[in-house]
Amino acid sequence: MDVLYNFVDISMTHNCPQSGGTFLLTEHFQAVVPVCVEHCLKLGKIDVLFGTIYERFNQDITANGVFLECLEPYILNDRLTSITPAVMKEFVDHYQMKGMVQNVEACIVHMDVASLDIHQVVSLCWSHGLYDAIIYVYNKGMQDYITPLEDLLKKLKVAVEAGKQLTDLQVRLGNKLLVYISCCLAGRAYPFGDIPHFLVNQVKDGVWKCLTSLHTEQHPADEHVYPHLRTLLGFDTREFLNVLALAFEEPEFKVQDIPYGVQSRQKIVDILLQIMVESTGFDPSQVGFLFTFLARQMAKHENTIVVNRLLFEQVLEYLCSVEVSIRHAERQQALLELLNDGGLQQVDNEKLLQLAEKAQFFQVCELLYQNTSQYDKIFLCYLQDPSRKEEIFSYVHGILSSSKYTEDQQNSVRTKAIEHLQDLIMIDSKETACLVLSDFADSVNTIINLIKSEPRTQYEFLKGLIEMRDHMTTAINQKDQAHIEPYIFEMYIELMCQFETNVVLNYLQVADGYRLEETLKIVRYYKVSDATAYLLEKAGDIQGAFGILIEALQVKVCLYTDIVDTKDKAKISLSISNVQAVLMVIVQLCQRSSSVMDEPQRQSIWFPLLDLMMMTQRKLKGTEMETHFTDFKMLTTHVLNSMLGYIALPSILQKIMQDPTYSSGNFGEIKELILGMLDTYNYEQTLLNTTNQLLAQDLYWSLTNLTSTANKGIVSRAEHCPICTQRFSSSSSADVIIFSCIHGYHASCLQSAGCSTLIEGKLHWSCLLCNTSRRWKNPNQKKATRLSFSEDKISSEVRKPTKSYSNKLDTLDPEQTAALKLLKKEAEGPSRMGILCDVIRDSRSSGQSSGVELVRDNSFLKKESFQLCLAAPPMQQD
Repeated sequence: MDVLYNFVDISMTHNCPQSGGTFLLTEHFQAVVPVCVEHCLKLGKIDVLFGTIYERFNQDITANGVFLECLEPYILNDRLTSITPAVMKEFVDHYQMKGMVQNVEACIVHMDVASLDIHQVVSLCWSHGLYDAIIYVYNKGMQDYITPLEDLLKKLKVAVEAGKQLTDLQVRLGNKLLVYISCCLAGRAYPFGDIPHFLVNQVKDGVWKCLTSLHTEQHPADEHVYPHLRTLLGFDTREFLNVLALAFEEPEFKVQDIPYGVQSRQKIVDILLQIMVESTGFDPSQVGFLFTFLARQMAKHENTIVVNRLLFEQVLEYLCSVEVSIRHAERQQALLELLNDGGLQQVDNEKLLQLAEKAQFFQVCELLYQNTSQYDKIFLCYLQDPSRKEEIFSYVHGILSSSKYTEDQQNSVRTKAIEHLQDLIMIDSKETACLVLSDFADSVNTIINLIKSEPRTQYEFLKGLIEMRDHMTTAINQKDQAHIEPYIFEMYIELMCQFETNVVLNYLQVADGYRLEETLKIVRYYKVSDATAYLLEKAGDIQGAFGILIEALQVKVCLYTDIVDTKDKAKISLSISNVQAVLMVIVQLCQRSSSVMDEPQRQSIWFPLLDLMMMTQRKLKGTEMETHFTDFKMLTTHVLNSMLGYIALPSILQKIMQDPTYSSGNFGEIKELILGMLDTYNYEQTLLNTTNQLLAQDLYWSLTNLTSTANKGIVSRAEHCPICTQRFSSSSSADVIIFSCIHGYHASCLQSAGCSTLIEGKLHWSCLLCNTSRRWKNPNQKKATRLSFSEDKISSEVRKPTKSYSNKLDTLDPEQTAALKLLKKEAEGPSRMGILCDVIRDSRSSGQSSGVELVRDNSFLKKESFQLCLAAPPMQQD
């Protein structure tokens, strides 16, 4: 601790800034004070912290303020829960002076109440509206949970009865009261923690008595009955009823013999009816909240809540009222819960259905229609319900694919779905198409004709139909793909030309199923040039496709030259991009087609393209538009580079030099183009030479490796000659011949075996073993007859070894057949399946028997023919 004292002294004297203003001092102490606090907390020296240390810092006003503010994070983290009363008073005064009373409240609820000046804290909290701190001090300091509730309810009552707009502070008070009541009734402490277990029942009983008290203490003569309930209902009816609903879920309210059990719940309901229905002061919306609350409580608690029939009808009429537009989903849910729990048995279903239809309670209507098996009307409920429109597809599919519905019921739903097909398409065209493919596959043509009068709807449907058909088709279930007639594809393409022209080409490139000639007529009629060119190319009319694309390029080029005059950079950039896009398509067409054309045909498509680009380039060069000449020249260069691989270089140069368009000008105008072509030619020539050199080098190394492998020495597989069986080493004078198959022989033995041949004066040797094996495997030789033991007679496909034996083996006499059966029976071994079955059966019996031999006596495993005859190895003598 001496080190800490010295640190504080040095910080307050030598290291303390002597000048620089308050900001510099504050920054200095913010670095010093946390070190001291942290040190004392870790050592458990709280008395030193609020004794010597605090007294030292208290000598400077800036240090004192920093010290007090430094305590806040430690309090909020529950590391510092107790402060001496003197320091606490300074802490509260400091924060109050700086207008930070909310921080004081946050700290109070984390501190030990014994260390607080109760009078000072309570006075501060009441004066500044620190309601959390008030509740905390009463609960923790005096274990009083009712007094703060009564005092705060009185304060809220004054604000509610004033009839004016509540201030933010008053709204915060009301919300805190609702949370506090909910916590107390659930056995939870406010704002956090739990009520001590020995006080839980006492607190719950006290809160209920406070809420249901007939009058307050020292009440005026004109006070309404049940003032606390009236105050909370007047503040926020819906939220207070939600608090009561949560409280009714506690186990205590399901027991008969305790004060706040089932009878207490009925008593509170009666009080609420008396306050809100039988008296005045509440508007219809607030009464509606009460009716919704009653309906849900009656459904939840098995009709233990009793109301008179007249009031019940009022509740039902409110829930189904058309004039009430608020809380539609909540009112429908309340009525639905009543219906599911049997709370509406006394109400006629026809009347209830009429009320639900007027109120547009489609879920209630669905439940009523389901009881009478009117599934087609349930379809309309889904269709008209905005929150469940997307679920209609799964509903229809479930009805049509399930076997528990009759054919008439399914047909009624199918008819409704077809009648409202346009509505289904508007909801989701893809889901509609999926539904049609799965459940209406035989009615596709009929459905398309039904919506023929609505082209846009028809297009959306066909789009979803074809997309879902392709999505549902995989490589596994191609045979199960739904069949769609070609004219439907063509109808879809025609509609696509009307509504989405820009995607026609992409669709034609990936789709199939349409007829080429019919589709070509459609795209020509709607003047979709890129799609027309694609189909012409697909049909083999390259010149026609090129003509259409070159016309489109001419239009784009003319627009570009016109826009350049406007000097609008954005439009010029967009226009040159359009020219580039069309040019790329034409170049790709020319490159694809050149491989199947001769030289004149290739020139007929490449040269017109080059002419167009060169003419436009000359126009841009000689005018004020020369600034855009470079951009267009790059496109011309791209065309020249692209055609070099398909048109001979001399032909290109001759075309450029002889054409009047180019010959009339100076050579300098086309110098860059020609030099660029020559550079490209030189590059390709260099690339070709380099490739040939690489291939020649690769071939050279391959041949070198083969030669090296062939010249390697061969070692014989055996140490003796297979013919004479003598070792090679024993006859040193005899020549040995080793073949590449690693078979070795004596030369004299090979010669005696006839494996040498004199060809053109040179002796050639052959391997005896390899030649013998080849002779046996020669496919030209007849295979020996093999008798099959798998059947009782000889197979008709058995080959005959020679023609002389063919007639003898065609048939067998009865004696030969009997001998063959006997031979088969003697050679027949035990069945493999029988052995496996015995093993499995014996292994299964092991789990059911213990201490007993597991293998049966008659098992094949015990036969001598199956058992292994093994003997121990002989003993090794040292």
